[in-house]
Amino acid sequence: MVDTSLQDLALSIVTLSPALALIAVCLRVWSRVSLGQFGLDDGLIVFSMILSICETYVQWQYIVFNFVGLHIWDVPLDHDPIPGLKFNFAVQILYNPILSIVKTSILIFLLRITGQKIEIKRTIWALLIINNALMVAIFIVVIFQCTPISYNWLSNIPGGYCIEQGVFYVVTTVFTLVTDILVLAVPFWIVIGLKMPRKTKFAAIAVFFLGFLVTIVGIVRLAMMITVFFHPPPADSTRSIGFVTSAIEINLAIITASAPALKPMMRQWFPKLFGSSSDGAYNNQSSGPYAFQGNSRYERGTRNGAGFKSSPLSNGNGLIRLEDMPDAKDGVTEDPNGIQREMSKGDGDSDEEIMKYEGIIKTTSVGVHYEDGKSDISDSQHARRTSVESL
Repeated sequence: MVDTSLQDLALSIVTLSPALALIAVCLRVWSRVSLGQFGLDDGLIVFSMILSICETYVQWQYIVFNFVGLHIWDVPLDHDPIPGLKFNFAVQILYNPILSIVKTSILIFLLRITGQKIEIKRTIWALLIINNALMVAIFIVVIFQCTPISYNWLSNIPGGYCIEQGVFYVVTTVFTLVTDILVLAVPFWIVIGLKMPRKTKFAAIAVFFLGFLVTIVGIVRLAMMITVFFHPPPADSTRSIGFVTSAIEINLAIITASAPALKPMMRQWFPKLFGSSSDGAYNNQSSGPYAFQGNSRYERGTRNGAGFKSSPLSNGNGLIRLEDMPDAKDGVTEDPNGIQREMSKGDGDSDEEIMKYEGIIKTTSVGVHYEDGKSDISDSQHARRTSVESL
């Protein structure tokens, strides 16, 4: 009886991986669109997901037509390897562009939230140029690695030849891993320089640390590639399913690239786990000159028709206004002291608007003028703060 257990596992992996990636991308798009923040980086992730779905189809066909996962003695003697080799060629064409597009999406996302730090911006632009130049160069070489192109699946063509494919694939994989590491280093550079609680900083680093899982899979794939090209083939050559590491790598890259964009949605669904660090500033009502107690005349106010409480400390329209973020949608929120503040829709839901201001916390001093004019207090230490965790 033919043992198809490994082939079934391989088919499950190449199907489940893009399915999980598709869920992550759909959640990312929904989150971004609902916040009005869908950008180029999100569009690139969607495009890479489309390419991943295409690669899933050709990988499935390659596994079936080349009997991947079966014992060599279970392969029919009269099977035609040409269809499987064609699908293998298609996988090679799609693989590198998907990873490069995902990295481009990550870099554009980082460029949006970097703020005014020139050194980081220049580094990101340099990585964008290097990454996309490598993508184009590798894509062209993959297509024309054999002359004629059909020599990839028809090895009996007179005069046909190929480049040193083993060397080419190993070298390009090394370059890909190096760019992976450089891209992953950028968010660490950004986060380390941010003014934010240590716990929040570690959480932000942990999110980007997920990207190293992609690099680890890439290293495993590199080791398998060296074995295939530079070691004698095993007796049971069709049994290995190492081919599926490429599916794991590209779809894991899409998932991890989408993780930071899912944070606003996670804060809405699981506020206790992903709540904003600014909550603590508002919950501590007894500290500082602006922590009004229940018997304070400045806490008392009336609720308007929308259910918000106005305060004598506010201006004529009942609001303490923070500086608007660029390209933001206005909204109103109320702190635990009953004081309203006007803020962008992205405040608390997006890291991008605030991080553009050279840090994770934007502090605004608030002057309090008593009605009798006897006191004028301005204390930035206890100022109202708008705080959002990074990324």
